[in-house]
Amino acid sequence: MRRRIGSLDLLRGIVMIIMALDHVRDYFHKEAFLFSPTDIGRTSAVLFFTRWVTHFLLPCYMC
Repeated sequence: MRRRIGSLDLLRGIVMIIMALDHVRDYFHKEAFLFSPTDIGRTSAVLFFTRWVTHFLLPCYMC
């Protein structure tokens, strides 16, 4: 029987929360369909960071 590594489970949990926040952004942000969250001229820092960081977090979840 293989033992689970607690730190990897914690990392995956944090990644899942951030990814979920990015995916449900469209439902709670009324202007989500009008511009891209990576458009620095129109977006907020939180929206930009959430979208930017998700590109790096997916490999963390897949490990």
